[in-house]
Amino acid sequence: WLEVEIDGQKGRRETNTMPQWAGSCWYYIRYIDPHNSEVICDPKLLEKWLPVDLYVGGAEHAVLHLLYSRFWHKVLYDAGVVKCKEPWQRLFHQGMILGDNNEKMS
Repeated sequence: WLEVEIDGQKGRRETNTMPQWAGSCWYYIRYIDPHNSEVICDPKLLEKWLPVDLYVGGAEHAVLHLLYSRFWHKVLYDAGVVKCKEPWQRLFHQGMILGDNNEKMS
């Protein structure tokens, strides 16, 4: 939080404004080396574990998460952080789970 005063009114501003999904787009990289406080992940571990061999996701998952995750991975590739061009080798799309009435549950 950032303490501010505007026109004599004191207030606090939230400084963490990145959407949650932006952080969730590269979690698969952080999970490899979650306690590293120096870099996103040890490069040797990245070479060992990436790309992910199989990613399983549903229809709604693919709309945003997989699209943005691939985008962020390409940014990290261009920056030299990761050495593989694609984050996963294969994607299994199992569809959408529907309720008894054949409608989306949530």
